[in-house]
Amino acid sequence: MLARTMANTDSRTDNPSASHHHVKTIAWSKVLGIAIWFGILTGLVEGCGLLVFQNLNQETLDLRISTPIIWISPVVDVLLFCLLALLIAFASSLYRRIDPVRASSVLLSSLLVYDLLTLTARFSSRSRILLAIGIGFVVNRWLATHQEAGWQFCRRTLPWVMAAGALAFVGIQGGHRLAESRTIAKLPVPAPDAPNVLLILVDTLRADHLSAYGYNRQTSPNIDALAREGALFENAISDCSWTYPSHVSLVTGRHQFEHGRNTFAMAPLFHPKKNMFDGYPTIGEALQKYGYRTGAFSANRTFFVSNMGFSQGFIHFDDYFNSIPDMFARTLVGREFLRLYGKAAKGAVENQILAYGLHNGFRKQPSEINEELLSWIDKTGPRPFFAFLNYLSVHAPYGAPGSLRSEPQGTAQDTDLYDQGIEYTDRYIGLLLQALRQRGLDKNTLVILTADHGESLGEHNFFTHGRVLYWDQTHVPLIMWRPGQIPAGFRFVQPVSNVSIAATIVDLLGIDQGEFPGPALTMAWKPEHRVDWPDPISELGQDTRVFKYDAELNQRLITAQTGAMKSMVAERWHLIIHKTLGRQLYDWQRDPAEANNVINTAAGQEAAATMLVKLNNDLSGMPVDTAIALKQGESNSIQKQTDSSSVASRVNDSYRISANPGTKLNIEVRPQVLQDVRGLDPVITIANAVGVPYQTCRNPGDDHLPAPGVSDPTPSTFDDICVNNGIPSSTTQSSDLEILVPGKAGSATELIVRVGDWDGRKLKDIDYRITAIAK
Repeated sequence: MLARTMANTDSRTDNPSASHHHVKTIAWSKVLGIAIWFGILTGLVEGCGLLVFQNLNQETLDLRISTPIIWISPVVDVLLFCLLALLIAFASSLYRRIDPVRASSVLLSSLLVYDLLTLTARFSSRSRILLAIGIGFVVNRWLATHQEAGWQFCRRTLPWVMAAGALAFVGIQGGHRLAESRTIAKLPVPAPDAPNVLLILVDTLRADHLSAYGYNRQTSPNIDALAREGALFENAISDCSWTYPSHVSLVTGRHQFEHGRNTFAMAPLFHPKKNMFDGYPTIGEALQKYGYRTGAFSANRTFFVSNMGFSQGFIHFDDYFNSIPDMFARTLVGREFLRLYGKAAKGAVENQILAYGLHNGFRKQPSEINEELLSWIDKTGPRPFFAFLNYLSVHAPYGAPGSLRSEPQGTAQDTDLYDQGIEYTDRYIGLLLQALRQRGLDKNTLVILTADHGESLGEHNFFTHGRVLYWDQTHVPLIMWRPGQIPAGFRFVQPVSNVSIAATIVDLLGIDQGEFPGPALTMAWKPEHRVDWPDPISELGQDTRVFKYDAELNQRLITAQTGAMKSMVAERWHLIIHKTLGRQLYDWQRDPAEANNVINTAAGQEAAATMLVKLNNDLSGMPVDTAIALKQGESNSIQKQTDSSSVASRVNDSYRISANPGTKLNIEVRPQVLQDVRGLDPVITIANAVGVPYQTCRNPGDDHLPAPGVSDPTPSTFDDICVNNGIPSSTTQSSDLEILVPGKAGSATELIVRVGDWDGRKLKDIDYRITAIAK
């Protein structure tokens, strides 16, 4: 029997067709082994490269990545390479001349090279393809004589490559969990009655589309309930009209001119814990000192993410990779697919596949945010928590899941879909609060709801956000709820900044140590405290990277793409200043759509003068009490150096000039070293002895502004407000202002010349020169 079996075996071996079948079986296993080897190796290199070049190239892509990409890329690449290898093996069974092992090795080697070249973002598509094909030819020639040696090397090293992939997964995911548990274990013991804090931010939510703020649609029953049982601030203003700077201001309790983050930035790759906010602490750090576990749960995985500095103060951060489509899209393969798909779609506004992906794959939904938060609460023990939630479901593309609109179209349907997104988000806010009640957490939880910015829905014929500072962009909801501590049904009309939320939290918890300047919004319902509420400030840094340059838009509107912007909201007025295109002033109480710029009216000039002085005081810190004497003369100048021992000092200098009425003086401020890029960007204010600015100046900076700027209608007349924001130059920043000295003949007039900085920046060892020349 044994002999017969061996004979049969030998006869099968001699049979050509059987032999051919046996060879093909071995080829399939080799092909898969090669695909796995190449997939893991390519993925590991790709994941590390994506992290490195994301920082080096300062990418502004919507699909940001962090360390989990190091194990995600190998998973995606293995699946893709195995699919390609199986297709080659199948093709070889139909076309006998194809060697599946050799063909797979050549193709995957070429893809590896293409992958590495694409990572750098320094080669064109054609260059990458040609170089990859060239490498394929080289590999093919080498395999002609070394195919078996190549396979043996792959077979011997495959276990090690697979182990490296597994180690990446375990090390990254396990490392994050281990670090979190250790940090929580080291926290101080919290106070026994310490309440939880839940900060809910609805990205891109304008206040006037909530029912609680008087909207004619019932869009927000759950948010309305919070408002009825808590405090509502009717005129809360955000620090910016787009996400990243606004979130930095919210967590630090500081304005942009303080923390310095007016555009996107990523934490250094090898120093992820570096403070990126000019050294200011965050609300999370402050609460950790009192035993709070802190967590952030973000649906905006472009700008509110851990590797853009927000890991500072949050022990736990859920921001990436919540779905298979999202994981795929962040790999190099996914990015290339979306790039090619975008070309094929030719930028179509309505695209069903893309819209479906944004709502159901790439966009993290409120249900997932809630699930992440509740899971974290349940797993991390009884400590009080501080949780920061970012819901993105109101942000464009508008509407609830299932909507096929990808971007605003400029029609009434935009508003319908925008409101639909509010209703959808409100439903999940209600479900979250219900889940907290079921856990008994509502009785000891402070809830604060706000937004990072608003949204334009056709006002000024503009859509979305981030380029302007109009009322619809910066007016956001602000609601606080905690029964027994916050008065039910309280409404506050005075304009306030939601930057004060950090100061308000520590005040409500009774742990205010002065980290956040405030003022705390709790003062609004405490009659024993009289507060001189500061007028809220908003800022936009000049930027054409996050929001791509739009020539047509910039011909119609004054935007931050052509220069930095600032705004201030007073009880009646909204002042908007553009660095190079002048000022706008709106009566937001009577003209909420801000259709009528009243800057050149008598009332507008008076209001703007007061607000400009306030803004300069805020940027400089505080008004100065003393002034340096400065004599007028043809070439009389003073050199002023900031105190080098005080790194935190701001430009805030005042000069006293005594001049005869009727004299025309030219006040000029410029850095002492003209090419010193570190130098100040000066702001000049000329006021009387009590700080009221004169209105007898001629400001050359607004004489002949290009459209859409509003030029001075009387450029040769000394009737301007005596405040100048500076004149940009290619080499430096300078500012000059001409004044016709007021007063009665025969008696000298005292002028107080104030020098500040447009960005309120901190300077060290910077010299500047101020000159007063009589004409």
